[in-house]
Amino acid sequence: MKTFCGILWEGVRKELQMSFSAFFRLLLGALKSFLNAETLQCQVFTSDEENGQLESRFISLVSNDDHKFTCNKKILSSKSDVFKTLFAGSENDQCVRFQEIEKNLIKIDDVDGETLREILRYVYFDVVDQNIMDPNPNLPFKCLLAAEKYMLDQKFKDSCQDFLVLSVDDENAFDYFRLAENLNAEQLKLSVGDYISQYLTHKRDVLP
Repeated sequence: MKTFCGILWEGVRKELQMSFSAFFRLLLGALKSFLNAETLQCQVFTSDEENGQLESRFISLVSNDDHKFTCNKKILSSKSDVFKTLFAGSENDQCVRFQEIEKNLIKIDDVDGETLREILRYVYFDVVDQNIMDPNPNLPFKCLLAAEKYMLDQKFKDSCQDFLVLSVDDENAFDYFRLAENLNAEQLKLSVGDYISQYLTHKRDVLP
């Protein structure tokens, strides 16, 4: 006859096994959903029909220095109105900047690979690299220009402006102010305007 402790342990063990199995199934399902929806890894096809369906969901973007990135059209469309218009098949004049080299392969002539990589990092993961200015301090500037051209969401533009504010100095302040005016980047414009005001006040105070 089993002891009370033995019976109790057997029940606990079965419960733990069931809980672990349920958790593992949940984890596996979530992982499959993530891989199907958001990664750019190669897929294994079981039929030509599945191959065609996958091709219709993905597009390859080629930068002006020939870096190639394969992306999910739906994810791109969720962050950029220009890509959303393009993939909807509109003849909007915004789409003339794209050169379709072959099926599902588009050349983007006004963005380099470094900039496109940072844009796609944000598009996929909703974050901007905190080391975006290392080793290229001009990268936030290029990202902000591209964000305006391709109508990325305001959160990305604000992040680019934040990094530019950190890099403003006596040599680039006036250039940044003109950039902010041209791009309607109010956050950058206000911050750089304050910097210029303080700079001019200091110059006035030190003049004989």
